[in-house]
Amino acid sequence: MTQARLKPDLDADQVFAGLRRSSPRQARQQLFEQVTHLDPYRLDALLLQDAPVPPRTSSRLIALNLAALLDVNLKDVMPVLGVSESTLTRQPVPSRLLIDRAYSVVRIFAQVMAVLGPEGAQHWLRTPNPALEGEAPFTLLSTRYGEEKVQNVITALLQGAVL
Repeated sequence: MTQARLKPDLDADQVFAGLRRSSPRQARQQLFEQVTHLDPYRLDALLLQDAPVPPRTSSRLIALNLAALLDVNLKDVMPVLGVSESTLTRQPVPSRLLIDRAYSVVRIFAQVMAVLGPEGAQHWLRTPNPALEGEAPFTLLSTRYGEEKVQNVITALLQGAVL
């Protein structure tokens, strides 16, 4: 199968069914592993010690799986991951930046999912939010500043605020 024809191998409904009895931390780790095919316990080695990325994953597969998890298009996920279509084609091995961005998005998704459930998290991330100046939370995840703004809203939600 060529890189251009690669399809997501993540079935969001099946993943969500398996997470129903998980703690938020377990859910985050399972989601990360499902999306990236990387061991979440090896993140220190991958991101901080520059260990080689195992060959069972690719940049395109991570992007496709993240799009499937969030129920968005691949073109919408690429800016959040900091990659272009040509990067997905030219650099099959995911960069540390792409892995780090995928982890951040999965972490935020898992936090929202803990409150709203999986489908609620998908909807919340795609819907313009007045607390974020009318922006959809997902669109702000392409920068650390935007991610912090989204995290602040999530923290308020987790503390019981109605936003």
